[in-house]
Formats: sequence, structure tokens, C-alpha cells
Amino acid sequence: MILLRPILAFATHSNLLHLAETYFNSLLEPFKSAHLPCSLSISRFSNLSFPSSLSSPPSLVETLLSTTRSTLTLYLPGDSSLSLQIQTPYQHSQATYTWQAPFILKTTCRSAPDGEIQFDALNDAESPIMLAVEESLADATKEILGEGWRKVELREFEKKGRRIRIEIRSFDHAGRIVVVNGEEEIECTDKSLQTVLEDILKT
Repeated sequence: MILLRPILAFATHSNLLHLAETYFNSLLEPFKSAHLPCSLSISRFSNLSFPSSLSSPPSLVETLLSTTRSTLTLYLPGDSSLSLQIQTPYQHSQATYTWQAPFILKTTCRSAPDGEIQFDALNDAESPIMLAVEESLADATKEILGEGWRKVELREFEKKGRRIRIEIRSFDHAGRIVVVNGEEEIECTDKSLQTVLEDILKT
């Protein structure tokens, strides 16, 4: 049991990291397709290494228990970012079973500047994550549109009675940025958002 517990904790940690990495990569797809700057940085299993000194069960147990967290950082357009830390419940406590939330979200978005929120499930973190993603897209759109355009909603911009709406939609399990200009809907599939908006502004 002494060895089984940290191994199960490590396996849980690995699974949570895989799920979070898959989810974060899916968030990047719309930005990449629209040629907007974005990236994902992952720090996996901090403090974890397997040198030859870890040949005995006690040293392996100690290493697994000292693996504090993994961190995924999403860098988005508009100089915004969000960071998701993953730590396995019970992993740091050998004697007691004090619950620790496995997910800690930090974001630089305007709705929660430098905020830190703890979650028990990745699904619970989806709402603030998507808000940060949409705010980033809005900032990038405002920068491309330039002076005179004002944001009337998170996804909608207006200038002299003309409105343009920017959305992130799902198509066959792949996210895409869609520009709505009146009755026209333009999907940014391997076409930059800047090119789409510049073409619209010429009309």
C-alpha cells in the first residue's frame, strides 16, 4: 500500500495532464487557423526525474510524492495568457487525507486579472477558460479593426451603424473563428482573421 498510493496518484496526475493538454490544444486550433499568434507551454511533473539512485522503492515513493505539479500555460493574442496547474489530490500528504483541488487556474484576462480559482474537475474550469479565450479574440479583433470601431458586446463591434460579429464555432469537433458581416458568414479556415477583416472593411 505504501508504494501503491503514490503510483496511483502519479497515474491520475498523468491522466489529468493528458486530458488538459488535449483540451488546450483544441482551444488553439481556431487561432492557428486564423493565423493569430498563440502557443502552449507545458511544464510536466515538476521535480520528477529517474536517475539511477531511484532503484529502491523508498526513493521512488519519495520522488513521486515530491512531484508537486504540472503546469500548462496558454499564450493568446492580445498579450493575454492563462495558466492551469494540475496537482493530484492526496499526493502531498502521506499521513492524512486532506483534499486538494486538482486544478488551479490563473488568468490575466480583464474579467479576472491575476485571478486564481481552484476546481475539482476540468469541466468546471471551462467557463472561465472560454471567457479568457473570447476576450483575447476580442482584443485581437479590436486591434485589427483600428480606430473608430467600438466593442458593443464581447463578440460584436460597431462603427457608424455597421456591425461585425466575431465568433468561435465548432465544426466537426474542430473550432473555427467565424466573421459575421450582415448576412455574410466567413469562416477563417487557413485564412487569416486580418485578411478577412481587411477585405470586409474595403467594401
